[in-house]
Amino acid sequence: MWSLFAPASAVSLTSTRTTIDTVNGFVGQRPAEPGEVLGFSGGVTRSPGRVVILQRFSARTWVTVGRAAGASSWRVSTTAPAPGRYSYRAVALATDTATSAVSATRSVTVIRPAITHTSFAAVEAGRLLTLTGSASPARPARKVQLWELRGPRWVALAEGAQSTTGTFTLRIRAGTIGRHTYRVVTETANKGFTVRSVHRTVTTTPASTPGFRATRLADVTPLGAQVGQSFQGPLYATGTFTIMGRLYPSSVRTVSTRFSYALGAAASTFGTALALAPDNRNTTVAGPRVIEVRVDGVLRVRRLLVTVVQAVPVTLDVRGHSTVTISSTIVDGLGSDVLLATPVVTSEVRPERGVNTVSEPVR
Repeated sequence: MWSLFAPASAVSLTSTRTTIDTVNGFVGQRPAEPGEVLGFSGGVTRSPGRVVILQRFSARTWVTVGRAAGASSWRVSTTAPAPGRYSYRAVALATDTATSAVSATRSVTVIRPAITHTSFAAVEAGRLLTLTGSASPARPARKVQLWELRGPRWVALAEGAQSTTGTFTLRIRAGTIGRHTYRVVTETANKGFTVRSVHRTVTTTPASTPGFRATRLADVTPLGAQVGQSFQGPLYATGTFTIMGRLYPSSVRTVSTRFSYALGAAASTFGTALALAPDNRNTTVAGPRVIEVRVDGVLRVRRLLVTVVQAVPVTLDVRGHSTVTISSTIVDGLGSDVLLATPVVTSEVRPERGVNTVSEPVR
């Protein structure tokens, strides 16, 4: 039940014989969701023992949804209805010695609960698969589960809880090689796991074979990129950066519009995730950029990025090639910095993904 003990001042009505306090305001969680218990309280003066009814405005009329006997105070509980915005009031019923009295109204917003999540499109077998997301409205400590579709049935694999803001993180160890379908679910007011996200497919790839060589490009000096300071900060910086709560070590952040890396004779695969870096206020609104990836001058990837809430995985076959070049074009305004999440070149051959030479927005 919500805690409803905000101060309420008395409202004098036409009758001088009875006064009823206004319906107390909310100080607990809001907005509400269907099925939750709403608690209202107030006070009655001049007529101890009066019957107080709680009413909700619906279909152009006031409908009684609860009642209580009021001495100096009263309390009534009711269930939140379907999504919408509602008005509530309290009425002290008339008696042989007192006329009726009506409180001021209070508004309550009821929304349909929802849950969303994000994850990488692929993960190596045996590695941790991390899924992050958020639920609305936020209900701290309410359970969240990760489900996988196995045949005709959904199977629970991991469980966590919502934070004070509704966010959550779930992790599992990637299992068998192949495509896996996941979704996340959270409880409703009646404790059933009926709030469900959309399905997401994650591909589990073979684990890296020991002996393959890998080079993190954050440890390599790029070809032809400026390295220094601008009025906004570093022109080219490396380190650990965060996208939607996930840490990406050995990453590259740059304002350079074009830079290249030497691949090396043993290179087979170039992999990274393309993103826009948040500003100093860590907002999700970004200056749009078109980001292109070329291998020895041949365009392999072209993406329009407009927000900073998503990393776009890219894996390219670079066997027999010598350079990979990343370039970007500002679409509007100043443009956000380009972020390469953990870019790496490896001698291991991996399936290509994210290849696209037609500008495709990622929002």
